[in-house]
Amino acid sequence: MRLGSTTRPQLAVEAVNVATWRRRPLPGAIHHSDQGARSASLAFGQRLREAGLLSSIGSRGDCFDNALAESFCATPEYELLAR
Repeated sequence: MRLGSTTRPQLAVEAVNVATWRRRPLPGAIHHSDQGARSASLAFGQRLREAGLLSSIGSRGDCFDNALAESFCATPEYELLAR
């Protein structure tokens, strides 16, 4: 499925639609994203709430939520792939 090559917020909403359809996340799962216009849009936030997902977007310039996600993702990569 090709989502498109545009930067409008609807692209991020469609990505959430595809991800929730394919992965069936549990309610309360956290979606990690940056401060980009698409992931900070009202439509995107509304779609996450409809899907029962939480957003990890913090305040601008606050690196702590990103550092936690990067650290968490690096652990399995290091332990499983760097052997």
